[in-house]
Amino acid sequence: MVRSQAKGLRVLAPAPITKPSRVTEVDVKPTKRRSNACEACKKRKTRCHSNHPCDEFAQAGTECLFVGGVDRRKKLALHDTEQELNAIRSLLDQLVAAFNNGNDTDYQRLINIARSKSKTKKDTKLHKWFSLQ
Repeated sequence: MVRSQAKGLRVLAPAPITKPSRVTEVDVKPTKRRSNACEACKKRKTRCHSNHPCDEFAQAGTECLFVGGVDRRKKLALHDTEQELNAIRSLLDQLVAAFNNGNDTDYQRLINIARSKSKTKKDTKLHKWFSLQ
């Protein structure tokens, strides 16, 4: 150890230059979000950690209740999915009717509508089958 003669302190070397550590995708865990807070957190207007019971209220011995059926995001997602399913069923019914009636123009028109609204990849067996028709 080398000591500074002026003040009797040792001389420090500079810290080595290091690159900041990179966070990989494996390290990052997705957070699971609840749509609503427990009743006690709502009443106190505090953040609900959605553990059952909440950490804060478990220590205090307060009851932690979640009321079901008020999850607006899930209701909206379910409503959208039901509408999409109804549209697909309607299109399928129209396709079957056109196929049974032997009306090629209606059948081709409905096939084109189905292709334009398709969320599947273009290399699926269904898409290849429609292409052969």
